[in-house]
Order: sequence, then structure tokens, then C-alpha cells
Amino acid sequence: MITQTGWAVLVGLTAIGGTLLLWRTGRRQRNRRERFGVLLRVLGLAFLAAALSGPYWPRSRVEATAVLLVDVSESCRSAVARELPALRNYLDRLPKGARAATLLFAEEPVVVIPPGAPENNAPERWADRLREPPVPTEGTSLERAVLQGLGLLPPWGERRILLLSDGAETLGQVELLLPRLQAERVPIDVLPLRPEPIPDARLLQIEVPPKTREGESVPVRLILESTQRGTGTLSLLVDGQTALTQTLSLSVGVQEWEGSLPPLVRESAEIVAFLKADWDHQPANDRIGAIVERAEPPVLAFVPGPAGPSPLARLLQEAKGYRWIQLSPEALPRSAAEYRAWTALLLDDLPAEALDPTQQAALRDAVQNLGVGLLSLGGPHTYGLGGWQGTPLEELTPVRMVPQDRHLPLGLVLVLDKSGSMAGTAEGLSKLDLARIAVRAAMEALQPQDRLSVVAFDREPEVLLRWQSPEASRPLLDAIRRLRPGNGTDIPAALEAAARLFEGVHFPRKQLLLLSDGYSIGDLLAAARRVEEAGITLSVVGIGEAAHPALEEMAALTGGRYYPLSDARALPRIVAEESRQEGELWNPGPVSVVPAMDHPLAVSELPPVEGYLSTAPKPAAEVYLRTPAGDPILAGWWFGLGRVLTLTTDGGRWSRRWLADPRARGAFRAWVEAVLPAVEEPFDLTTNLNGARLEVRAFFAEANDLAEFLLRAPEGTVQKVRAPVRRGVAAAGFDLRRVGTYRLSVRAPQGATVRREILFLGGAEYRVPPDPERLRRLAEATGGQYYSPPAKGWAPIRPRPWVQERPLRSWLLGLGLLLVFCEWVVRQLGVPRRRRPSAEPTVELLARLNALRRERWRRAQDSVSVLEHWERLRTARERARS
Repeated sequence: MITQTGWAVLVGLTAIGGTLLLWRTGRRQRNRRERFGVLLRVLGLAFLAAALSGPYWPRSRVEATAVLLVDVSESCRSAVARELPALRNYLDRLPKGARAATLLFAEEPVVVIPPGAPENNAPERWADRLREPPVPTEGTSLERAVLQGLGLLPPWGERRILLLSDGAETLGQVELLLPRLQAERVPIDVLPLRPEPIPDARLLQIEVPPKTREGESVPVRLILESTQRGTGTLSLLVDGQTALTQTLSLSVGVQEWEGSLPPLVRESAEIVAFLKADWDHQPANDRIGAIVERAEPPVLAFVPGPAGPSPLARLLQEAKGYRWIQLSPEALPRSAAEYRAWTALLLDDLPAEALDPTQQAALRDAVQNLGVGLLSLGGPHTYGLGGWQGTPLEELTPVRMVPQDRHLPLGLVLVLDKSGSMAGTAEGLSKLDLARIAVRAAMEALQPQDRLSVVAFDREPEVLLRWQSPEASRPLLDAIRRLRPGNGTDIPAALEAAARLFEGVHFPRKQLLLLSDGYSIGDLLAAARRVEEAGITLSVVGIGEAAHPALEEMAALTGGRYYPLSDARALPRIVAEESRQEGELWNPGPVSVVPAMDHPLAVSELPPVEGYLSTAPKPAAEVYLRTPAGDPILAGWWFGLGRVLTLTTDGGRWSRRWLADPRARGAFRAWVEAVLPAVEEPFDLTTNLNGARLEVRAFFAEANDLAEFLLRAPEGTVQKVRAPVRRGVAAAGFDLRRVGTYRLSVRAPQGATVRREILFLGGAEYRVPPDPERLRRLAEATGGQYYSPPAKGWAPIRPRPWVQERPLRSWLLGLGLLLVFCEWVVRQLGVPRRRRPSAEPTVELLARLNALRRERWRRAQDSVSVLEHWERLRTARERARS
């Protein structure tokens, strides 16, 4: 830079001026010699310092260089011939004295005309190579072409690149070079190629699961594109054998096709899709393929109800591809972690009381947190009839154990015996504790439109609650806790007080539920008849093994039911049943079954069922099969990580017609497969083959680290990429150049590895559509021109003058080293002194003579002093002797 040159000159002038000043101020010859050495040293170091600053000598010049990049891939060769006049026009607009080079590219770039005069790059000189290009033409790499073009440009002057392409890049990513192009200020002028439209139907993408289980069908999803309407034939081959052929109605644009293939019979299979149309003129993109592997068979646990395995459960156990393990309800684990031994569970007409609360909660947590699948079958002992309401079992199912939309308001009166005989225990609980459980169960079982009253009695009845909604009845629990056993028992008086509560109110259903041991004064059967005459149904729960036999007769007189309480855990179920209207929980058939939505699980034209359990779907549930009245027959949803399906009919007696129907028998297996979780791998991995570009994304639990991607090509070469994991995702891309099977291996930061096999059948050049917008963005980002056919032509290229930098570093460095060497020579050998004649020789001689005389006089004086001293000594010695 110029400032560096000026600084170097200033340093040199300062060093020279300072040294000369030292030279002139010296007084003696010796000082002058030393200062001459200092002069050489200072000058040498100054030139060395100036050389390190990188000075140059600026020179203004006008020069331009252009590189022509011509796409000769299979999709562009015909279009290049049509744009040769526009290319010649571009060369004519280059300034005088410019240079140009021509490069043909497809998968790889090749320089056909090195940098030289623009007329040497005329299209006529290389147009014959379009018929037989010197590079493989089954792919396009704009990135490699632009990178090679940058290498042909000199580091000075006006530099430009002209790109002729359709923008369909199948190898590499040219966008990665934008920072370098912008930093070096190399604009890219674009001439977009528009291939002639020809009738074409092509396959763009195939999606299959990487692994399927034995006996499990293989879902296939295809993305197709067509340029015109027509009819095509789609064929799917498994290991070279035709597995499916289907006629398709093709529309203009992109469309999807979904289907399934039979289960695999080998450990892995190549699935190849062919699309054929009579009017298709481009067969290279009519084939696409993928590889599917077969995983280990899943392990399913089967839990039968009190009646044993149903015919449907036995039929499923005979199906191939699964490993079934039959368990008793008592054998189910009490911790969620122990459910890892099974892939899914099948509950067949299982009542809630068969599992204790710990087992129910563990099953719920296993489905929610571990992804264990669950398929439950109905029956006379399960769901609403089996006490599922309000339990963890109902929480994880997609339906509520109550009918929907047809619930008639219920007036329920709980008649609780608090006499002295109720002070005893039953099932380890006091009889009054059981009464409290009944009240709580009633509040949870009733619907918002139902109303509840409570009458407690010993010798006298006491109304504790009068017609409140279930939610408003919560304070009643405190009153129930304060009850204490009283004296005497009068059941008829209590029933009469309870019946009077219905006077003046209207309920479509009137129900009394008596909880007592039955030991009372008065005529119990007569009291029951009066209740029946008032249109009220009386049901009785006999508490204790010694309950009075008349209680069962009382229930029968009024059309109610009698429940001997043999298990305290059954009490909530009993109260829940009494809160339902008669016939509502179970609906007798025959009842037709129709699909509720368009879904593979919604099988059409199924035979009627002889009965089903009434339920109501939850808001997030999907109903696949229903009755004409809207009641769900098959419903499902995702409960956390697990898939749950609920069948409201049973597995044999009510659905016996299904067992003989081939469509229903196939649906049973599909329902089991629907609840099976995906084949478990250490982490998720997705692959997308876009033309010849394989894009891989891995999803990890770790936030920050490095993942390793390895891709082995059919010829044995390996591509390796180490990508950072950001927010749990790592991504890598690979270019596929050879047809065949590629083996992908992805290693997580902790060492876990997931492997895939990728089948590449070629034809990528015809699967990636032209992308003129990519070319436009490339031109705009680099400041180049985008030529459009409606435009008149290229704008003139007017290069700006540029400053050529002639570096002075080598010159200054050599001069500095020479001066330092001269200083060393002067210091070692000295500088020869030139003797100058004296201007006053006489004065100088007299001065020397005077100096010599003074020296002699001083020496004479010294001699006289010594003689006088010896004389004095001799005189003193003589005096002493005398």
C-alpha cells in the first residue's frame, strides 16, 4: 500500500539525515570512523524494516479477463447450441486487450481453451465438442466449475465469469463459494439455459422404512412428476420380482402415491419402482430404488380376562412374525421399567379389579414413557362394566367409559346405614368407611347433568345432601367423615324419606342405592314395593358376609340389582354401574360397523357385530370404526410415546361374524401392527436422495459434540465427514457418482452407531428440475448480469482502472543486507585514514620543542633534589662521629 511505501521512505531519510549529522559534529578522526560504521548499520536496519512493511510501487493499468463456463451435461447440451449467438455477443462486448478462457463442465470441469484473446474462444472453435463432451455428463457440479474458473483468473484487473447452465446442480453446492466470490470481487454473469420441454413422467423420490419386522407389510411412498396428463403404469419390484403393478392417472405437476408391499422373506431386499408411460420421451428418470432390512420379531404379552382367551386372541397368537407370551393379571409388573421386556400388550376383556392400583399405574407409565403399545379388546367384564372409569386404565385409553350424547339425567339417592351393626369391619375396612367410598365413587361417576342426594339412617333418617351436582357435592365428604354409628336400624323409614326427595322434581331416571347389612326393624319387602310403586329403582349393596337375605329380594322387586360386597375394591365399579341408565353400557346387536375416516385401519364393509360397549371418544382420539349412531367401535391415539387402540366389541361372542370374514381377519393383524413402536435404534436418522446428492440428518439427545458420518461407495472409496451437533441435530451431505449400493454409517458422540444402505440407480440429471432462481441469486449476490431472452443483450463491460502493485520488498531487503555486511567489514578492517598536510608546520614544531624542553627541565630538577638529600645525610653522619 502507498502509506507503507511513504513510511518506508520516511524511515530511510530520517536514518540518513541523523547519521550525516553525527558525522559532521565529530572532532577527531577516530570518532569519524566509528560514526561511519553507525551510519552503515542504521541504514541497513532501516531498509530491512522498510522491507518488512511490504512496500510497493503503484502503477495504474486497464486489463480484463473473462472465463466462460459452459454446462454440457445431458440436460443442457441441446440448449447450449441455441445460445451460441448470445455467447458470441458477450465476447464482442469485452474491452480491447481483454483475455478469455473457455471451460466445459458436467460432473467435472475441463479447460478446452486456455486464457487468450477473445476471438480464440469463439463458439465455433469448440461447438463440435457438444456432440461428444470430454467429461461424464450424468451429473452437474456448478461448485467445481466455478472453483476451476476462479483458478484461471489472474489476481489483477477486471475479472468476470460467464456461466451457461440450467441451474440444476446434482453434485456439490455452488452457494458455498459465495463468500469467496464476494471477497475477491468476481462477478458472475449468467446466461440461463432453458431446455426444450419434452413429454416426461419421472420418479423424484421413494420413501420406505429402513427396517420392518417379520410378517409386517412394507409401506412405500413415491413422489412423481409429469409434464402432461395421461395414464402410466407403476411397477414395484422386490429383489427383481414384480410385487405390485398399478395403473396411475397422471396429472400435470407433482403428485404422491402411497401403498404397501408384502412382508419381506429375506433379511434385506432391494425395492425398485418403475414408471412407464407411452408418451414419456425420457426413460432415464423412470426408475428409483431403496433398500429395506428385516428386524427381529416383536415380543407381545397377552393378558386374558376371567373368561380366558377369546377366539380373536387365539387367532392373533397363531399369526407369524410375532412372539406371544401369555401372562396372568397377577404376573404383570408393578414398575414401568419391567415392561421393556415386551413390545406391546393385548388386554382381552380384562376388568380393572384384576390389577391392583400399582400395576395399573405402571402400565400407564410404560405406555407413556417407554413407548409400549397397547391393544385392548372389549367384553362383558371390561371398560364401563369392568370398573375402568376413573382408573389409570381409562386415562391411557382414547375413550371415556361413558356413553356419548344420549345420557338421560339421573336422580340418585344414596341411602347409608350408620346403625350400630355397621361398626364392624368388612374386607379390613369399617362398614362406615365403605359408605364413604361409595359416596366418593358416586360423585366421580355421575355426569354434570345428574343430581345426587344422600340419606344416612339408624333409627331415624337424616338427609345429608339434597339434589346437588357432583361437583357441588364435594363438601359432603367432610360430613360423611364425621358420621358415627348410632342405635337401632329402620330401613323402611329411610327408604320412605329417600322416596319423598323425588316429590316436586323431575328426573327421567330415579335410582336408590342402599348400602346396609340388612338387619332392621319393619317389613323390608313392603318398603321395597312402595319404592317400586313410586317409579323408583332400588339397588342394594349387601355389606358383610352375613348380610340379610331379604336385601336381594328387595332389589328384585323394584327391577334393581343386588351386589354382595365380597371385595372392597369392587365398590366404585358397583356405584359406577348404578349411575348408568339400563342398557346404556352394553348395546345388543346386530349393529352395523362403518368407517369413520379415510385411514388404513378403517376397514370397510365389515359384518355387523352382536354387541358392543358404549363409550365416548376423548377430544384427541381418532375414531376409525363406528356405529351408524356414532358410537366408537375402534378408536386410537398416541398416549405419550405409546400407541393405544381400543376395540369396544369383544374378541369372539359379539364379533363372531368377523372371525369368518377374510377382510376382518386381515384387519386384526393391521391393528396389532399399528400399536407396535418403530424399530428402536440408538438415535433417529433421516436420509434424502435429491438427484445425486445424499443429505443425512441425525438427531441426538446431546446438545454439543461431533458426530461422524461415513459413506462407502460401491467401488470401496470412503467419504468421511465430522459434523458438529447443534441443538441435537447433525447434518452432512455426500455426492453420489457411481450407480450401486452405498453403505452409510453414522456414529454418535457417545459411540452408538446407526447404519443404512442407500440404493442409487443413476438418472440424477433428469430428476432435478432446472433452477433459474438459483442462477439469479448467484448473479445478484456477486454483482453480475442476468441475461434474459426478452432483453436486447448484454450491457457493455467497462473495466475500471486498477493499480498494479510492484513489490519493493526484495530490493529493500537486498540493500539492507548489503549495508549491514559493509558495516561489519568496516568494523573488522577499519577505514584507511588520509594524512592531510599541516597548515602551520613551524608553530607545530616549536610547540613540540617547548614540550621537550619542559620535560628535560623537570627531570633535572628531580636530579638536584636527590643530590641535596644525600649531602645532608653525609653531614649528619660526620657530626655524630665527632
